Amino acid sequence: MAETEFVTHRQWDSYAKRIERRNLRQFGRSLTFTGIACRANSYIVEIRSEGMIVRPGWRAAMQTEDEGASSP
Repeated sequence: MAETEFVTHRQWDSYAKRIERRNLRQFGRSLTFTGIACRANSYIVEIRSEGMIVRPGWRAAMQTEDEGASSP
C-alpha cells in the first residue's frame, strides 16, 4: 500500500457529499459535507493548487459514524 496518494479537491468534496447524502437517506440528518470532510483533515500531508497529498485512511475517517444521526 502506498504511503500517500494524490486526491483532487473535487474528489475530496464529492466523497464527503456522497456520505452526507447517504446519512440523510439512512438517518434523516447529517453533518454538512464540510463537517464530514473536516473529520479527515489530519490525513492531509500537503495542499496544492490542483489537489492534496493525503495519507491512507482518509476515506474511513470521513465515514466514521455521524453521532448526531443516531441521537433523537
